[in-house]
Amino acid sequence: MNRTLSACLLAAFACLAPSARGGILFERSLVVDRSVNIFTTSQFDLEFVLGDAFFTPSNPVKLFDDVSLTPANIGDVYVANATNEPAFQSVADRLTDGNDEYIRLVLEESASGRKEQRGWRESGFFVGHGSTLDPDLAGATIEGVQLRIDGFVLNSSSPAALAPAGPPVQVLMTFTVLGTAVPEPSTLALAAAGLAMLVRAGYTRRR
Repeated sequence: MNRTLSACLLAAFACLAPSARGGILFERSLVVDRSVNIFTTSQFDLEFVLGDAFFTPSNPVKLFDDVSLTPANIGDVYVANATNEPAFQSVADRLTDGNDEYIRLVLEESASGRKEQRGWRESGFFVGHGSTLDPDLAGATIEGVQLRIDGFVLNSSSPAALAPAGPPVQVLMTFTVLGTAVPEPSTLALAAAGLAMLVRAGYTRRR
């Protein structure tokens, strides 16, 4: 077998094999805002709740439930993975099980317990990726989840003439899932067909 054929075979195997290191599987922006500021302090607790219902899931799994935020945290990136989050495998399983369950984002004032919540079905949260057949990241290998704080506006109530443009409470975040995606069937078929042709060509050449 000559060097060219060997190189082609190696390339074909590389196409068939999963990548050793994952990249960005999914990324989206999240916003929590209020048109009226009901808060009196600037310290907040954050968490994501994954479960089979929005308000009272019977199987809740929490993510980033130890994150505490103030406006000073703009630019901070929080990372959850198997090394620093005991429940991470449960989170990864929930995001890849193919069930269209719920994701709830809770921003809670630490001092008062007042909350702002946002929620989605997974097929809506993973818009552009999820579908009715695969509403989440089904089949993928999740290696980590990142949350970046892009903005945090917290203005006290003031006369209309002094009110800033936009909502007085607004937290902007970027939610990123890292890992390895399932190869598309068409990609696998193309790689397998190419491999078969290369092997056949090598066999014919030897004969």
